Amino acid sequence: MKPLSMKTLISLPILLLLHFNIAKAQSLKKVTTYYDVFNTKVHETYTTLSTPPYLIHGVYEKYDVYGALMTRGNYSQGKKNGKFTNYFATELTGIYGKAALGKIWSETNYINDKVDGLDKLYSVKNGQSVLIKQDTWVKGEKIKDEAWTDDGLQIKLVQMNGPCYEKYESGQKKAEYTLKAGKYEGKYLSWFQDGKPEVSSNYRDDKKNGKHIEYFKNGQIEFDATFVDDKMSGLVMLYFEDGSTRKRINYDPTTFSLLEEKIYSSKKVLSFDRTALSSSHFKTIIYDSITGVKREEKEEAIDKQTQQPVKDGKAIEFYSDGKISIEANYSMGKLHGSYKNFDKSGELIVSGELNSGYPVGVWMYHYDEKWNKVKSKSEASFFRKIDYGTGSSPWKTTDYYISGE
Repeated sequence: MKPLSMKTLISLPILLLLHFNIAKAQSLKKVTTYYDVFNTKVHETYTTLSTPPYLIHGVYEKYDVYGALMTRGNYSQGKKNGKFTNYFATELTGIYGKAALGKIWSETNYINDKVDGLDKLYSVKNGQSVLIKQDTWVKGEKIKDEAWTDDGLQIKLVQMNGPCYEKYESGQKKAEYTLKAGKYEGKYLSWFQDGKPEVSSNYRDDKKNGKHIEYFKNGQIEFDATFVDDKMSGLVMLYFEDGSTRKRINYDPTTFSLLEEKIYSSKKVLSFDRTALSSSHFKTIIYDSITGVKREEKEEAIDKQTQQPVKDGKAIEFYSDGKISIEANYSMGKLHGSYKNFDKSGELIVSGELNSGYPVGVWMYHYDEKWNKVKSKSEASFFRKIDYGTGSSPWKTTDYYISGE
């Protein structure tokens, strides 16, 4: 037998590889799906491996119901690999015009099912595809986001590391900031479409640190605060569009706990006043937002589960003329201790004691001649005393004429 030449030996691996690819190609199964039961309108065409689980392998194409190509890409062992291209289909011609049909809509590069490289999005202008958005990816992680108008003006540059900006389509600045490893770092500025400031802030490691100001469209300040690691510190001011104070808050600069909070109505009347008695206990007064008359006065504590303030301590409700209506006591949101209800003339009409929301001891109620509870003692014909004892029934009840008989 004649020995193989060097040329033959070199070409042998190529021939073997070619033979393997042909054999592999022959082992693929072609699949075509249709929109209709008569198999006249092709939906998808692709190939799969001939053995379970029949993973898609090779070229994939998808068409719209009118026969226009929508998507073309390549799969390897069931995963997207290489460029996937989407095209403007028939249904989009009503938006972009007939000239858009068949033009590229988007291009995305994949490696093992993860976006890697450029991800482009196009519009159509004057019959031509125009790049309007481009994202840069590395192994499934976006590192840059860019955008343009149909006229080619770049209006967005957001990168994981470095200066970033966003603009309105007019070219007017919308926002400027810097990202470091995808986190806000340093000065942040944003503007309304007319160029007036919207937000001015400062960040460190993605947290607000320093002065933070937000504006109304008319140029007036809406919110003015100082932050330390995303926590408000010191005086915080909120305003109405006319420049008058809407809310005034004070936070402890060391513990960041609330010290004082005052809320004003649009009539410039104080309507809410909360003052810290301790780090977790407050005294709150609520006023009528129009007249400024005191309507409620209560002590509150922070519920550990909800982190919301609940009544804890003395609570008083007032009539519109400022006289006391109800005087009660609470323990973490539940009535606990003495309870008194007065009519508008200051006469007592209901009184008793409670334990965690349940009546205990002797209670007194006033009724009219039809035994309906009254709102004024002057309407009362009778009063009743119920001895709830420790809360277990039956309860001893005694009814009296208003004279006491």
